[in-house]
Amino acid sequence: EECQYREVVEKGIKWLIDQQDKGDGDLRGKDPRGDMYDHGIASLAMIEAYGVTKDTELLRPRAIAAVEFITEAQHEEGGWRYQPGQKGDLSVSGWMIMALASAKWSGLPVKDETIEGARRFLAELSSGNDGGAFGYTQKVGGGGHTPAMNAVGFFCKQLLGLSSSSALSSVASIRASPL
Repeated sequence: EECQYREVVEKGIKWLIDQQDKGDGDLRGKDPRGDMYDHGIASLAMIEAYGVTKDTELLRPRAIAAVEFITEAQHEEGGWRYQPGQKGDLSVSGWMIMALASAKWSGLPVKDETIEGARRFLAELSSGNDGGAFGYTQKVGGGGHTPAMNAVGFFCKQLLGLSSSSALSSVASIRASPL
């Protein structure tokens, strides 16, 4: 549709497509390669662009390739980190989970195994009476969680269709103890 920012958005999408490795869907940039943060954020943008436009010729295959790269980059324990296949951290994994959720909502194929792996990963980082406290790379006991990681974990649980109970959210909102 015609709008004030159409040309700017179109240029941005074309630039993003140009950055993607056409062989494997990698969106970490050309040279030098970035990290999986770059892929997750760029994938989310690509997938959202497809979701809004439903452009089946240009964007759908590129968005699917981005999702497939996320799947291939997932660690066997279900998370993602800076490089493909590394044991996960919640910060990078949060971007991947947002991209996967957006892909599902946009009607793109996402493997059930990938989603189940992400759910397992979140369970491994979750602690507290109601599972609303989240560590960065491991479960934390007796504190050590941060409001930022609690928010990421809580949001990811919602995106993956897991509990969004008020008990869970009250744990997620607790401030971390000062050092």
